[in-house]
Amino acid sequence: MQITVRIEDTVPLAVYWNYDDVQCTGQKYMSAEVDRGPEVTIADGAGNVLAVKDAPLVGGTMVIKQSCTVDVEFPDVPAADIYVVTVKGHDGQIWDRTEAADGPDQVIRVSA
Repeated sequence: MQITVRIEDTVPLAVYWNYDDVQCTGQKYMSAEVDRGPEVTIADGAGNVLAVKDAPLVGGTMVIKQSCTVDVEFPDVPAADIYVVTVKGHDGQIWDRTEAADGPDQVIRVSA
C-alpha cells in the first residue's frame, strides 16, 4: 500500500525551518550534529514497525515563515487496519498520529 506521511509544521516551527522562503530545511540543518532529516516510522496497531524512512533535510513547501509542509512517500507499506505514524525531530522530540486505513493512496498528517 502506498502511504504519504504529510508533516505539517506551523509556528512555532518544531521540525523544519525556513530555507529560502520556498523550501523547508530540517531544524539545525547547518549544525554538524544533524546529517539527516526527521525520522518517520509507520507501525500497525499492535506496534509492529512496518516502515522507517528519513524525511528530506531540504524540501517541502514553506509559506512565508509561518508553516512548512513536507510529504514523505512510502511506496510499499504492508496493509494494516490501523497505522501509527511517528515523527522524531532533531532533538528527539516525538509527534505521532494514529489513522485507520482508508485507501491505497492514503495521506496521514502529523502535526508538529
